[in-house]
Amino acid sequence: MNDIKFTVIKKLNSHKGKVLSTTWEEFVNYIISDGHEVTSTKNKRIPFFSMSEFRGGRKTKHIKRVYGLILDIDGSFNIGDTQKQLEDFEYLMYSTYSHKMEKNIDKIRVILPFNTPYMLTEVTRRVNLLKRIFHYSDPSSFNATQFQALPNCPSSRRKYAFIKRNLGKKFNLSKLPSDQFLTDIEKDTARKSQNIKQIIPKTNYISPNTVVRFRDGAILARKINRHIHNVLCPTHQDSKPSEFADVNSFGVPYIHCKHCGTIWVDMEGYDPKSDMPFQLLKSKHEQHQTEVESLHSQSTIYQLLKKIIDNLSLHNVIYGAEGTGKSHLAKILCNAKKSLIFACHSNRQAEEKYRDFTEAGLNPFLLTSRSYEIEKTFGIRPVVHPKKHPWDLGRLDKVATLNLIREKNPNLTEDALTRIPFEHSSNTHPIDWRSYSLVVTTHARLQRLGFLNARGAEDGYDPPVPKDVIIFYDDATIDDFMTLFTFPSNIRNIKIAGQLIDVHIPQKDNKLYYIKPESLRFGYGLEKNLTIITTTELLIVEMISQQRPEISIHDELLPSASKLEGGDIHLISTKLVWSKFDGIITLLIERLSRHGFKLEYIANGQGCSTNLCNSKGLNSLSESATIIEISIPAPEETMRLYEQFNGEVEERVINLAIMLDKLHQAVGRNSGYRFRGKPCVVLVDPKYFRAIEKYSRYSFVSTSLPDKENPKEYPRKQPTFKHLEEAMRWYINRLDVYLGDGRKAEYDCIASLRKVRGQQHAIRKKRITTALNNLAKIYPHREKALDKLLANLPET
Repeated sequence: MNDIKFTVIKKLNSHKGKVLSTTWEEFVNYIISDGHEVTSTKNKRIPFFSMSEFRGGRKTKHIKRVYGLILDIDGSFNIGDTQKQLEDFEYLMYSTYSHKMEKNIDKIRVILPFNTPYMLTEVTRRVNLLKRIFHYSDPSSFNATQFQALPNCPSSRRKYAFIKRNLGKKFNLSKLPSDQFLTDIEKDTARKSQNIKQIIPKTNYISPNTVVRFRDGAILARKINRHIHNVLCPTHQDSKPSEFADVNSFGVPYIHCKHCGTIWVDMEGYDPKSDMPFQLLKSKHEQHQTEVESLHSQSTIYQLLKKIIDNLSLHNVIYGAEGTGKSHLAKILCNAKKSLIFACHSNRQAEEKYRDFTEAGLNPFLLTSRSYEIEKTFGIRPVVHPKKHPWDLGRLDKVATLNLIREKNPNLTEDALTRIPFEHSSNTHPIDWRSYSLVVTTHARLQRLGFLNARGAEDGYDPPVPKDVIIFYDDATIDDFMTLFTFPSNIRNIKIAGQLIDVHIPQKDNKLYYIKPESLRFGYGLEKNLTIITTTELLIVEMISQQRPEISIHDELLPSASKLEGGDIHLISTKLVWSKFDGIITLLIERLSRHGFKLEYIANGQGCSTNLCNSKGLNSLSESATIIEISIPAPEETMRLYEQFNGEVEERVINLAIMLDKLHQAVGRNSGYRFRGKPCVVLVDPKYFRAIEKYSRYSFVSTSLPDKENPKEYPRKQPTFKHLEEAMRWYINRLDVYLGDGRKAEYDCIASLRKVRGQQHAIRKKRITTALNNLAKIYPHREKALDKLLANLPET
């Protein structure tokens, strides 16, 4: 009994076809026995066929029944993956004329018969679901009026031609529900009901170095960082630039093509179907839930710290949120009569901690650098000799520094100048452990003490840090644990502690990386001392875990799987954080100050007194509102960490980790455990907005996408602002109104530049100039006002 009918036409432009009735077995035997017709031109004099039964013309209204699908797969799936996905089904596969035209590119067709004939409406009701199941097929495969050529090939590629049959069950279309109202989960369930294996094709990706062309130029695929219109698809012979390129919320570029579907840029194994973008997070930090956990009380924190003390090993990392009182552990240890060195990142922070310990009734000794002591005493910034290698802290230029001191302090006698100490003796130190049990210093000075410790063991003199002294690294920085550094000149012949500097062979970068000598690394010379490192940064925890797996990680101060209640924190997605626009933010900060908001602006590259690097450990901003700018890290910063992790952590993950660490540090200045009622507004790059919202350890009172909202929701006339976040959103959405008022913008520009001097003034002026020039392109009707503003920028 005949069980299938198909329609054949002699030419693709034929208006009417011939319906043939046969069995599936006879149809298969006919195709296999005839094989591939050898032709000099694609599909020349080759019949075309459809698995639809046409009665009349070739229009949809003439289709009586549909007997199967013909999947047209043009390089988006290889033969092996196709066979694996369809291994349980009956099908006939054959190569097309273009098969292997490009090296290793499979171009095939698969005839997939239905278990029974279906009305066209039964098929069309499931088209979207079929496209999802067979996502690697050309969309025309699901058009019932589409005809495909019978097997043919050129003589040059006859050796690649093949026809294969697979024995199995016929595809049961009725098991698939109508897809009109299905959710993604229901569609996935429907796919599983057919036992179809979900395989992600490797050919659905392109190399990061692929040149993507568009109407106005070209760009490397890995550098796609915005929405680009009028793109030529790089995976098929595209002649019309009608596609688009963009990046998803995790910073992974992609191209959308009507012919090929979504094409991802292969960013070190990124899986676009995976919902877990952040493999760096471990155990309970793997994914914060939507629940919000209240901050621990002081008594609870004290109990947790006591528990940590009871479980200390020789070397320890205490990982917790900003302001949880990690450094309070040092006070507990001092009260327990332990000797301790408390090391901060900077001299400024060391001084702040020194005052904090003194107010707590302890008797600390402050050990800062010579250059900082000179700066504090004489009011000048000492001059240092050029660095000889990346880890050179800079030797003081005595002559140049003395000249500056003379200019600033003309009443000083020459005798007083000659008594200024510029360097510590190489084998001595100023610590008197008989008089002090607590020393407050910097990471750099502690590294020097460790070096003297190691040398003392070799040369036979007393080490500056006895074995019973506890080493406390407060808020360590990423550079404390990095071992790879770049340098503008060749230093391979320089010796440090008698050893030549080694080099790192990059996994991907084209820069030369120098490996930090062992004698300059964290903990050198202090290996036998009990060590406690406190940090709030994901990257530091991961780096320590990889470099020193014996170190114990204590994370009891963080919530189990919830977000922290941070206070009054707001997250805003905006393109104004892009380097070509962010100069305008400094003007908006001035305008917000005019509205009566007392605030601190925390950002990098803007000449800010507090930036995303030096905000670490500062406790003095709790009485101010803050606006924080979080942008995508510079490629150099990302690539250096990529090499540090030996290429094992993807670049997009590193970007997200850097941004989260900077956000957490800056937010913690006036929110979370330091919240005193002042708001915190975070401006973040749109490409990472959703990822930041999801993986931040803090909860947000509001999150908004003002760049995508209808500007009509914000009145052109400036309203009265009750909240900092409300004001910031209005100015972002009504930036053209603000720029149109030349007097306000000019006043804010002058006020912003007057707050910075010297190099910082030049940096800020350059950012403002860049922003105004780029905004003139977006708001051409404001070009006159912006040109006037640019002409009136103050020089100093």
